[in-house]
Amino acid sequence: MKSRNLLRYGPATGNGLTATVNGDGSLHISGTPTRRWLGIKWPQELASFAGKTVIMSRSASGDAPGLDVVFDIYDKDNKVTYLTTTPVTVPSDATSVYLRVQTSLAVPEPMDFDLRVQVEEGTSATAWEKPDTTDYLGGWRA
Repeated sequence: MKSRNLLRYGPATGNGLTATVNGDGSLHISGTPTRRWLGIKWPQELASFAGKTVIMSRSASGDAPGLDVVFDIYDKDNKVTYLTTTPVTVPSDATSVYLRVQTSLAVPEPMDFDLRVQVEEGTSATAWEKPDTTDYLGGWRA
């Protein structure tokens, strides 16, 4: 059975944060971001999103001061649209999409939390499902 959760992610380290994958497929994020708006991001398979209306949902448990989870959508002109919790239609000519986890705090604080994030097709969020790919080593500094 294919997951509704279209994301792919896996272990990654960058900008003071470390991401590992829990047994249930959620992400565990720990560390202290090196500065505001920095963290880890994972490139996504563009074909999974181009031309589709998608919505993101997320929940975190633990200590997540300033947590900012964003889905970045770049078009052919390198203009970015940020998907948060409002549905967005990904342009059919989009050039790249990324899942990004970072801090919004001007003075970053230590983080240690579990994150369940889902991007799915449609306009209403449903219950979280583990993505099909949780061993993707594509995460890097954001």
